[in-house]
Amino acid sequence: MLLVSTDVPAPSEILVQLIGTSSVTLAWDSPDNISTFALTYYDTAAAKTYTITNDTAIEVEDLCPGTEYTFTLVSVSDNEKRSVGVEVTACTRPVPPENFKVESVGTTSVTLIWDASGCEENKFHVVCSHDGKIIQEERKESRTVVFRDLIPGKKYSFHITKVLPNGNRSKEAVTYAQTKTNIQSLLHDLGLEQYYPNKLSLSDVLQIDKRSVTDEPAQSLSSLPWLFLKKLMMVNVTARSVKYSSDEIEDWSNLDVYNDPLSFFKDQKSSVNPLDIVTALFLCSDCFLQQEMVSKMSMCQFSVPLLLPKCDTQQCMYMLWAMRDIVKKCRPHSLSDSKGFVEDRIVHSELPLVSFVRLGDCSISKSQILNKLLSNPQQYHDTFVHHDMDCGDIPRKISNGLVEMGWYLPCGNENIDVFPEPVAVANLRGDIRTFETQYSFLCQTSTAVFVFFDSLDTNYKLLTNQHAKAQFFLVGNVQRKAFNVDQLKRTASEMSLKKNNIILKTNQNDANFVKNLHSVVNHIINNHPAKACLEKMDTIAHELGIQVDEDIQDCQKAKNNAHVLTTNIKETLQFKKDQLPLQGQIWKDLA
Repeated sequence: MLLVSTDVPAPSEILVQLIGTSSVTLAWDSPDNISTFALTYYDTAAAKTYTITNDTAIEVEDLCPGTEYTFTLVSVSDNEKRSVGVEVTACTRPVPPENFKVESVGTTSVTLIWDASGCEENKFHVVCSHDGKIIQEERKESRTVVFRDLIPGKKYSFHITKVLPNGNRSKEAVTYAQTKTNIQSLLHDLGLEQYYPNKLSLSDVLQIDKRSVTDEPAQSLSSLPWLFLKKLMMVNVTARSVKYSSDEIEDWSNLDVYNDPLSFFKDQKSSVNPLDIVTALFLCSDCFLQQEMVSKMSMCQFSVPLLLPKCDTQQCMYMLWAMRDIVKKCRPHSLSDSKGFVEDRIVHSELPLVSFVRLGDCSISKSQILNKLLSNPQQYHDTFVHHDMDCGDIPRKISNGLVEMGWYLPCGNENIDVFPEPVAVANLRGDIRTFETQYSFLCQTSTAVFVFFDSLDTNYKLLTNQHAKAQFFLVGNVQRKAFNVDQLKRTASEMSLKKNNIILKTNQNDANFVKNLHSVVNHIINNHPAKACLEKMDTIAHELGIQVDEDIQDCQKAKNNAHVLTTNIKETLQFKKDQLPLQGQIWKDLA
């Protein structure tokens, strides 16, 4: 039996000098004539005692991480008597989470995982930081966490500590991740990473292989670009209607539409907006494939890229070289009596350019209205991709900022033609507040700019600050709650607009609305002399800092070679007649 005597002086206060994950270092002052001490603590319900001789400090090892211990120290006299005990409580530090790493990275999310060891209760504090500022933080008991709503293309640091109920924390573990840009994510999904940027050539597309000679439907996202290119090279007007169907057969027999989450609707995850496929392919194609694609798209009467966005930057490319191969033939009503027609390269043609843009959110489908505007009621055609086309409702990832161009070319028949004279139409995808460079370019090159809006609010200043040559028209939807007449009047006054420059959609249907829009565009074509020539618009592009594809060395070399070959051709028809005297009319038409 241990004897406790008040005659034996007790040690002074015990100091905790150092705490680790599995050890605690204690120190104390020795009373006079005492050289032996006994230290006792409990570990998993069993008492452990250390005897310390000729020392006033001890490192207690083999402790459990994240555990609170009470240490009792007594002085031991020469006759084995013991003093009253002195106590101190210390808690070992938790073991930091191990293997803290990034499991997956998306454009706006990062998933982290880690291992947890130790006998303590597992609770973790995870922090997401960017440029030294805390963006988000999570407290978890599991061993994984997902941070969402991050910014594409940004580098983030992630810090994790294990937290005990008493507030004690482990050392910090850190890892880093950079979210994917939208283009990186989409190119990965489409299997085009190896071709970015501008590495896909015409020979790659025209190569004959199993994929090119079979009509198998697309089975994955990576099949979609090739299916689009295959159809496009065949001038198939269904080229933009590409989507894949998985071989997996889903069992819907036990589906409870009231209680099951709506995650079984996979369309938006397994599909891509056609505009994103087109944009991705142009970004991956070299200048010669781009020219071939534009030529084929024009034959299909698809809109073609005029300004190609560089996706995750604010830069864009003016696609002048890509459009040089387009030749258009039309018969304006001014030549119908003489049965004449006009045939010219589209980049040389001087045509009225009517541009359509959007300010903020807009309930009117601009692209769908444009298709109806450019189509004869008996010959409707989707020049521009719109919400109601196959996969047109899939949110765009990389094609916002794209400016597309289409043309209406009359055939000389007044009963069929929508417009009596040829006209070029440009369509900006996305909000002009985000793409001011593209908007400025259109304002300085267009004959007229139609701005679709639901609410002007304070955004009207963006409209009035442009040093534009174009005539402006405001197109609003009166039926929307956000529509405000006072804002419209104030904006019209600031822009010096007349009543004829304001087009409002009331409770009328699209047919009547398009009819009103048609009369305005027709008036512009007939009464405004300002016309645009694509070949001359590169000057404005350079002034606004927009890159021009024709400035690339390969394009310049090809342009010079083409000029040498065609420099003696003054009149195309006469050249054909002189150089092909033995060929028939059909052959001359084909040539």
